[in-house]
Amino acid sequence: MSLMAGLYLHIPFCHSKCTYCSFITGGYEDLLAERYLNSLILEIKALSNRLSNKERQIDTIYFGGGTPSIIAPSWITKLLEHCYQYFSIAPNSEITIEVNPADINLDHLQSYQKIGINRVSVGIQSFIDKQLKEIGRDHSASQASQAVKKLRQAGFNNISLDLIAGLPNQSLEEWQYNLSEAISLEPEHLSIYLLEIKAGTTLSAQIKSGRLAMPDEDLAAEMYETLVDTLTTNGYLHYEISNFAKQRNNSLLYSRHNTKYWLDIPYYGLGVSAHSYHNQERYFNVQSTNTYISNINSTGQAMAEKIALNTEERVREALMLRLRLIKGVNLLEFQESYQFDVMANYQDSFKEMIENNLLEIKDGYLRLTRKGILYSNEVFQLFV
Repeated sequence: MSLMAGLYLHIPFCHSKCTYCSFITGGYEDLLAERYLNSLILEIKALSNRLSNKERQIDTIYFGGGTPSIIAPSWITKLLEHCYQYFSIAPNSEITIEVNPADINLDHLQSYQKIGINRVSVGIQSFIDKQLKEIGRDHSASQASQAVKKLRQAGFNNISLDLIAGLPNQSLEEWQYNLSEAISLEPEHLSIYLLEIKAGTTLSAQIKSGRLAMPDEDLAAEMYETLVDTLTTNGYLHYEISNFAKQRNNSLLYSRHNTKYWLDIPYYGLGVSAHSYHNQERYFNVQSTNTYISNINSTGQAMAEKIALNTEERVREALMLRLRLIKGVNLLEFQESYQFDVMANYQDSFKEMIENNLLEIKDGYLRLTRKGILYSNEVFQLFV
């Protein structure tokens, strides 16, 4: 596992806001986008100037959002060129872009290929038009399938699909259909999320008003069980609570960028509301696009808050994030890295969870059981 840092670039523009989305996004406007993207370039330069040569070594770049595919490929090219100019980008780095099926055309995809993007994450969420409309997605099920086919035509061989389980009124049969459709497209990676109802979203308001029913927790758990069984039977390795990957040439096609989040590896978030982790500190940028632009242009920074983690906080956070990985926590390596004996310090709490079949120790790893994954939020309360 590489210890080099990752770069995340946030593109906060969307055609429309999904009902479940709590991210900082807004509608696309040419003038605002140009101002924002030029500010993003300034932040790339300014960040580089604050880092040492070693800290500027990067092996993953991730264009997220929002909808990065909403902006012209020429802007993606310009942003990537500045990343290469101001950072030391390792050969064979993973460079990912999130795309919306409604935006995809072959010319754009071929442009991505030419500039070195080698991984694409497609926000599909469902293959059922009724569900897509209900959650505010602006693409159809047909466009979702066609998007993957166009990606193959353009030459991409590392494709990830996003799906959501537990949508309002979603049946188990509909969920099984979504899984079947996804598998038929043979993506290398799948990210599957159980729907979260977050305060302030349109979906939260719809549920509070009674327009939609709260998703059934028992049904969501059954969907998750179905998910794990179905994908593992079809050749996907379950490597993180929400993530599954295929192998190629004995190499797992996991998300190298996202894995940094779970393994206490530095990453630099650029753009409005973007989060970073570096030198045992977490910090994030302001949550207003116009304020971000103003701050970057005047000072080169747009940080809203910085949180320095003490030793105890870092240990607790590292434990919680590593337990998201299916293989769990290597207890000996963890003790050597953090000078912290996990079992000695959490003996009573872990004993009860092991007895309740939420945690297990196997081959020197502490990990969630299959039942523990379903109740992972309860396990993680130990570290909050």
